[in-house]
Amino acid sequence: MSNVTLFLGLGLALMILEVIAPGFFMLWLGIAALVTGGIAFLVPLSLQTGLILFGVLSVVTTVIGPFVYQHLGTPSNEGLLNRRGESLVGQILTLESAIKNGKGSIKIGDSPWAIRCDIDLPSNTKVKVIAIDGNHLVVVKV
Repeated sequence: MSNVTLFLGLGLALMILEVIAPGFFMLWLGIAALVTGGIAFLVPLSLQTGLILFGVLSVVTTVIGPFVYQHLGTPSNEGLLNRRGESLVGQILTLESAIKNGKGSIKIGDSPWAIRCDIDLPSNTKVKVIAIDGNHLVVVKV
């Protein structure tokens, strides 16, 4: 068995193991093994050199990989999961019904939201959510 096959097989096995028992650790070792296999394909390596390269790459990917994944990943609203109103701050919406006496409601998606505004506004007015106060969205005219 060549070193290329050994490291590519090890990399695939570690990736499959990560899928079966996710822990986010085997992924980085699998990437290190696949890279080692790729290098062994391009440059013939002895088994000892391949194992040393795999060890070094394992440390590098295990340390740097999570950092890169965390900082280059797509932003999400995960931190706002149970605070949906906060995820609406900054959005511009159109009023379906007028705001009277500083209070009204608006439908966002399939959910009605209570809104407050300092002034009365007619329907079809564009408003921006600037804050959340309890269960009310605070809006201003755009």
